[in-house]
Parts: sequence; structure tokens; C-alpha cells
Amino acid sequence: MRLSVDFAADRSGTAELAWGQRDIWEAIQKVGPDSAHYFNVPRLLAVPGAGGPRSPRAVAAALAQVMGRHDALRSLVRLGAEGPYQEVAAAGTLPIETVEVARDAADGAAADLVARLAGRSFGDGEQPLRAGLVVCDGAATHVALVLNHVVADWHAADVVVRDLRMLLLRGAIAGPPPSQLLDLVRDESMASARSDRAIAQWETLLRTPCRPPCSRKRPERARRRDTRGPCCRRPGSTAPARCWPAAPASAPPPSCSWRSPCCCAS
Repeated sequence: MRLSVDFAADRSGTAELAWGQRDIWEAIQKVGPDSAHYFNVPRLLAVPGAGGPRSPRAVAAALAQVMGRHDALRSLVRLGAEGPYQEVAAAGTLPIETVEVARDAADGAAADLVARLAGRSFGDGEQPLRAGLVVCDGAATHVALVLNHVVADWHAADVVVRDLRMLLLRGAIAGPPPSQLLDLVRDESMASARSDRAIAQWETLLRTPCRPPCSRKRPERARRRDTRGPCCRRPGSTAPARCWPAAPASAPPPSCSWRSPCCCAS
């Protein structure tokens, strides 16, 4: 048995894949459609008991709100002439598979449902979220979700489950949604443009001839600090002499003419 629910949002658009999305898309292409379902991201949520039983329609309505909240859940990944891209839909319809069982069989039926939904690959342009409900005595007990890994990773799937649980418990989600998919693609394109400018600047700098190093000799004092001879003081000075290690035998005799620290100090 199936039911469906309409969803809508105020955000839509067409964009290239984000960097991480492209990596996953390429990995899925390599393994082929027969094995691509191993990349799917399944989640199973037990409907909270607080607040009383929820009808399948009530849970479906909460799912529609979650889809309107997140760009990724409305992103249709397609393959065009220039490669993969995505269309974030402003509105659509989510089909939901339902399974009616006795209450003592609900847990097993939920595990089977999520495994069945996750057992096939997502096709070109397919909606990235599959959903199913386990129903006992007219009330939904479990929600099975499977996400296309190209649009959502494991952390994103946890955010979706958390939002759905919050809606079922409180009827609303506090605060705005986290960063959105379209925003991520835009930010990465801007970062790529900044990187291109930085690379161009470095290329210009590296092609610019360097000035020759300074040819001025270092002061004699700096080069002969280790050859200072015995203690010396300015003739007639009453200041105590400051002593330094004796110079090697091959060094010229000490002289105050190069004004070492031990010399010419008053």
C-alpha cells in the first residue's frame, strides 16, 4: 500500500555538484548500477510514543516539512552533456510505502522495509529520499528512510532524522536549518575563484626576476667577533677591562681600530 504527500519550499535552482558530491558520484559510477546501492544511506526512526499515536498522514505531513526545510532532499541529480549536475525542486510529491502488521511484528517489519528500500540504486533524476511507514492498528510505529549518498552523507541523514523526530514531538523545529546545499555550491565556486586569483598572483611573482643579493660586505666587527684578543681598554681609561677568549694563534694581533665591544668603552 502507498500514500503520497506534497512538499514545497521557497528555494530552488540548478547547480553543479559540490566537491564532495562529485567524489561520491564518480565512485558510484565506477562500481556500476548493480552495486551502487551499497552507497545508500538508510535510517530507521521509531515514532515517539509521547503525545499519543500518529496517523500515517500526520507522519507524512511531518516528512513534507522536513523536505521543504532541506535543499538536499529535493535535489535531483542528473547527467548532462557536460557532466553531472543537480536540480533543487521548489515543490514535488513524495511517495511513501506503507506496511501494515501486527504490533508484535513491527520491529522486524521495519528492518525489512528499510532494507528493501535501500536495496536498489538511485536512478538518474530520481528523488533522493525514499520513505516508508510501518503501521499497526492505524498508527505509524516506524519511519524508514533511505537517502541518496550523492546529496547526503551519514551526518546529514542524522540531521534529517533529528528534525523529523522534533516535528513529531513538538510540531515545530526551533531555529533555521543548517547550511544548505545551494549555499555550499555557491561558496565553493567563490572559493575556487579566489584560488584561481591566488595561483595567478603566485605565478606572476615566481616569473618576476629576483634582485641580486646585496654585495656589501658585512662589518668587520661582525665577521671577527670570535677572534677578539686579550683584554683591552682605551688608553687612559679608568673603566675595568672586559675580557674575551684569546684569538687563535694564526689570527692577527688584537687591535682597537675595529672598535670591538671590549675596546673603546668608556
